Amino acid sequence: MKIFDGLFSESPTINILKHIASKDVPWDSEAILLYIESGLGKLKLVNGKTEKGLVKKFLLLNDIPLVKWHEDDYCCPTCEKLISAGYGIDTVDPKTLEMIKGIRGNNTTIEENILEITPILRLLEENIYIASKITLYPTNGVGGFFWDVKNKPKSLWSTCDTYYQLHVSTGYPAYLLPTQTPKCFNEKQVEFYREKLRAGETLCGLAVYIDGYLCALLDGHHRATACLLEGKEFSCMTIVPMNGWARYVQENKEYAMFGGYSINADDIDGRVRKKAYDNFIKSIKLGTKGVEEYLAQINDIWDNYVWADEFNQKAKYFPTVEGLASIQMAGDLSDERIEELLTLERRDYEDDLDMAFNALTVKDKNRAKKLALKLGKSERYLFMWESVMKYLSCYRDEEVEQFFIDFLINDDKIRRELTKIADDYFRVNKV
Repeated sequence: MKIFDGLFSESPTINILKHIASKDVPWDSEAILLYIESGLGKLKLVNGKTEKGLVKKFLLLNDIPLVKWHEDDYCCPTCEKLISAGYGIDTVDPKTLEMIKGIRGNNTTIEENILEITPILRLLEENIYIASKITLYPTNGVGGFFWDVKNKPKSLWSTCDTYYQLHVSTGYPAYLLPTQTPKCFNEKQVEFYREKLRAGETLCGLAVYIDGYLCALLDGHHRATACLLEGKEFSCMTIVPMNGWARYVQENKEYAMFGGYSINADDIDGRVRKKAYDNFIKSIKLGTKGVEEYLAQINDIWDNYVWADEFNQKAKYFPTVEGLASIQMAGDLSDERIEELLTLERRDYEDDLDMAFNALTVKDKNRAKKLALKLGKSERYLFMWESVMKYLSCYRDEEVEQFFIDFLINDDKIRRELTKIADDYFRVNKV
């Protein structure tokens, strides 16, 4: 089905290839597989190497780097990558910005939402993409405010797949990176959106998946910030590019990969499949000069702006990538299973209990809190005290307050990291 035809043969055409049920994708929302034919190639991911052989990846819009991604050169899927600020989407030409800002994604059906983002889809390169309205967290995945990015590259666990004790969790769209510079921040605008949220309205943004668990937010920075401060998730119409092509020789199967989801190539029209594969193999690789030119585009406002501590404190209330990965790894989270883990004597129970607790922090906060209090009161589970105390520090109620009071009364000051968590709880909350 074609939902947009260009006026000329070389103009972009958007073809719907397949509807994908929410149960089939890791982000749990309905999706559509699209083929962008003769795309303009103005919004794209490109990569290359520096003179020293370091791998760099950029999200570009009209040749302006919106996100800078720094990788290893040996393709390790579970190794942390580094992120640094782009030049700023607010430096893009006004006509393109106006087009992006006009998108809200609050339509009834996914087809209507895709029709609304058609102007953005036209900007993509020719290839296969998935479009879906995905619930994202307004953080960087490791307990930090999504908008707080600097020019100096910083490693993030959310940039890669997660490996833990022989378990692997594949990354999928879950967290945000900013593209708008902090000079655009407007406190009154954030408050405007906070009032909408309190009135029961739903806010939506526009994002492009990059890699790992991270998406670049094209529009909706103030809406996402309002969601952060109100403790709410943030839905985005999200474009997920094809980021891999796997061949299994023994099975004679090929799969197109999209941020934690794969599609059997046999389910894709033959002509489209061949063009998509060829385009992926030829995916834009920058020369050294191009890489260095994009790296040199530095906007000092990212480093000069100081965010209020409130934003990063609020970010700690949201699930981390560790929690999301643990859901895939932990398996059974029933009360019976948790009780079994609490009483096991075998050596590997510690890893299973750790994964189960992290999974509960995302799936069931009430049970996670109850379990954290239990673990934190028994020295048998000393190996988990730091993680459970960090989790409990996000709660301000009498039960948790008493937990930290009891800890400080009995604290022998040997485990300084634990003492600091308890002291910070009262300092931050000003109890």
